[in-house]
Amino acid sequence: MRRVYIPSEKLFVDFAGRTVEIKDRNGEPSLHAQTFVAVLGYSNMIKAS
Repeated sequence: MRRVYIPSEKLFVDFAGRTVEIKDRNGEPSLHAQTFVAVLGYSNMIKAS
C-alpha cells in the first residue's frame, strides 16, 4: 500500500534497537550510543545516525 504525503508534512522517527558500544583505544571507559532512523514521508529519504 502506497501512502501519499504533502511535502514537509510528516517525519517518521524510531530508535533502531539496542545501544551500540563505543570503545576507546586509550583504555578509557566505553560509551554507549543510541541509533535512530528518520524518514521524510514525502521524499522517502532516510537518515540514520
